[in-house]
Amino acid sequence: MNRDEDFSRLLQLALQNENLQAALKRFIAAYRTQRAKAMEGIDFNAVREELRKIKEQAVDQLPRLIRTFREQAEKVGAVVFQAKTTEDANRYIASLAESRGVRLVVKAKSMLTEELGLNRFLETKDIRVVETDLGEWILQLAGERPSHFTAPAIHKTREEVAKLFRERFGEDVPEDIPGLVRIARQRLRQEFFDAQMGITGANIAIAESGTLVMVTNEGNGRLVSTLPPVHVAVLGLEKLVPRAEDALSILKILARNATGQILTSYTSFITGPSRTADIEKSLTIGVHGPEALHIVLVDNGRMDLRDDPDFRELLYCIKCGACLNTCPSYGVLGGHIFGGGTYAGGIGTALEYVSGSEAIRPEQVKLCSGCLTCRAFCPVDIDTPGILRKITTELVEQQGLPFLQRLPLGLLRHPSLFHEALRAAAAAQVFVHPGGGDYRNLPGPLKPLTRFRTVPPLQVRTFRERVKDLLRQDPTPPIQPLTVAFFAGCMIEHCYPEIGEAVVRVLQKLGITVVYPEGQGCCGIPAYQMGDRKTARDLAAWNIRVLDSGRFDYILTACPTCSTTLKRDFPELMENVGPGEEQKQLREGARRIAGKTRDFAGFLVKELGLEAVTARLKGTADAEATYHDACHLRSGMSGEQEPRALLSKVGVRLKEMEAPEACCGFAGSYSISYPDVSASILGKKLQTIRDTGADTVFMDCPGCLMQIAGGLKKEGSDIKAAHTATLLDGLL
Repeated sequence: MNRDEDFSRLLQLALQNENLQAALKRFIAAYRTQRAKAMEGIDFNAVREELRKIKEQAVDQLPRLIRTFREQAEKVGAVVFQAKTTEDANRYIASLAESRGVRLVVKAKSMLTEELGLNRFLETKDIRVVETDLGEWILQLAGERPSHFTAPAIHKTREEVAKLFRERFGEDVPEDIPGLVRIARQRLRQEFFDAQMGITGANIAIAESGTLVMVTNEGNGRLVSTLPPVHVAVLGLEKLVPRAEDALSILKILARNATGQILTSYTSFITGPSRTADIEKSLTIGVHGPEALHIVLVDNGRMDLRDDPDFRELLYCIKCGACLNTCPSYGVLGGHIFGGGTYAGGIGTALEYVSGSEAIRPEQVKLCSGCLTCRAFCPVDIDTPGILRKITTELVEQQGLPFLQRLPLGLLRHPSLFHEALRAAAAAQVFVHPGGGDYRNLPGPLKPLTRFRTVPPLQVRTFRERVKDLLRQDPTPPIQPLTVAFFAGCMIEHCYPEIGEAVVRVLQKLGITVVYPEGQGCCGIPAYQMGDRKTARDLAAWNIRVLDSGRFDYILTACPTCSTTLKRDFPELMENVGPGEEQKQLREGARRIAGKTRDFAGFLVKELGLEAVTARLKGTADAEATYHDACHLRSGMSGEQEPRALLSKVGVRLKEMEAPEACCGFAGSYSISYPDVSASILGKKLQTIRDTGADTVFMDCPGCLMQIAGGLKKEGSDIKAAHTATLLDGLL
């Protein structure tokens, strides 16, 4: 079995694991509800802007913060050891344990000790290690590794945990959660008293006072850090912040974003070992708490990461795990498949890659769908999809692309040739699909594309040919005298030209002058997502030359992926294109295009005005429907309100689905590379649509339309799927 077949088998096992799917479904549904409630009254964007600045400044000042923290911690009686490597940290802790005759260590949850492999190292020294966090203890009994930052055993159901306890303890075990917790309490309580050393992590370290901040719920963190005579705290350098005020800012959002709590049950500030001055005001170390506190500050590549401009923002992560809780791939695969040897999900994969871990697979990097949801929920605005795209690019530069990916990208690089190739393929369809309509079962290597959805045929008469007739028509009197260039994108150009026609007609009915810049090609996002940066840059340059040559006020798209590519990726791709005059013009052109680009609904509401647009309605929809948020519209452009405002104003009674922002699983080439994962994500989306009872689902993305409409048709549903533009076209 080759590597690709092995990974495909692992994906199938995860998708077919009913216990895993049940556990993930329960967890994610509960998280979304709890987080939404905890965030009431919180300006999340303002908070994360503040946290981003705190973490940026802390990483900038890291050498100074390390010195200050060490000085202050040692002033209050702690011993601070700086570990350059994994081996340094493990040897120090093992040597300390051996010098004190430690035979039993109790641990609170610490992902860093997982990174170090500390448990295994101590056990080679005949030191027994007992995890006391419930999730970590369950995994220790099962011989498994964590699959989440804050909920390490989230991949296990209560039924699996009960079965594990029965097998390990040989007694009747209930399957209710309180009963399972009671057993854990009974089994672990004596271990706290018997241990000679307690090991914890820390969520934050305050340099100005040498203070550790530890956030827990179960109470085991306080027992581990107070009952044994020696407390060892192990933390990465990235946990350092300058002041107590910075720690409080992080605490304001950490529990809310991690677990949907305003605060966790226990938030501990530990400044040195326990001490008293109650007798004659004479300071004495070691009272009810530990007599010694050893703090191990771990580098293990973090300072090198700090100096890497492409990846340094990974150090800003506060390990809340919200990115995992909202990631569509994690939501159906869990952290053992989507992640590295220690850390889970997209950011975990990135951390493993930059650390040089042999546990990481190139295939895992590509499990990111690029939906941007993780970034939208990240409290420090880490661009995890962008980082993973950089990694994908590095891998492609090192290893190249498979032939079956190189072939279409070779065509894509030449827009005229690509367009003609698709027109020829459309013309040839009559021989393989004489009945017309959507494909329900494609043959051979294309079969996975129609395993879970239908696929629309390629259009013989493309949008650029159809739009010529429309552009000859005179617009009605304008709301504003504006000229708009329409950028169609591949999906509208070749699969859904009717969406483009609807957009043009709507604009003309509103008096907007529409132009279609000839020669425009693919925006380049398929190549960029696959790691072919050269093709993406070539296509960006091609389109910049086409779009920047005309005189118009805005560039409009009806595809959010194209919008975010023009606004975000074009400037980034042109940033280092070269020093010449032509390259300078491309950079400036990219910035101009980014400034002019708007999505369809956002343009109507923000630039023309909702009242002005709907004043020209000739009728109303008088319908009940639900709305699906396209990932790049909501998470990439904050465009969730404008489509809803339009739909409501034209008479649609919206019935919101659960998690309307959840990805549908299309993600362009993702649904081709991982059709079974895409199908699983789509299945969850279709269920939330059905649960609303609506007979129509609207959206503003042709890719989402292909996925959702195709999925509904494949299962024989009567629910219709439509682009917002087609509804407005019939009402104006």
